[in-house]
Amino acid sequence: MGEKSSNSDQCLPKNEIIKKNIEFKTILTRGRQWEGKYIKIFILEAKETKVGFLVPKKVGNAVIRNRIKRLMRETYRKNRQNIKNLHVVLYAKNLTPSAGYQHIYNDFQNFLKSVNDH
Repeated sequence: MGEKSSNSDQCLPKNEIIKKNIEFKTILTRGRQWEGKYIKIFILEAKETKVGFLVPKKVGNAVIRNRIKRLMRETYRKNRQNIKNLHVVLYAKNLTPSAGYQHIYNDFQNFLKSVNDH
């Protein structure tokens, strides 16, 4: 049999996901923002780490929006150990429907580099 990886590496816990509209509004209005080619990222310092994903309707139909959310979730999941005590909102930009996973991942990596530099 193969080597088992820990479950915490393979999933994004539900208690780490932002669902409430008021939490999104707080982060978007009070937080700092970083902008890449495909995603915009809003961050706000907090006691615990949480993440939210926003894809506006102008980006595409429901199938496209859900695909983009899946790509953003996977990008965050693979990098969440690098983010501590921040509320993060990943916001998809208009160019995102043409983007693949690697484009979004690279944008997120550039964001992490800029956060670590400051």
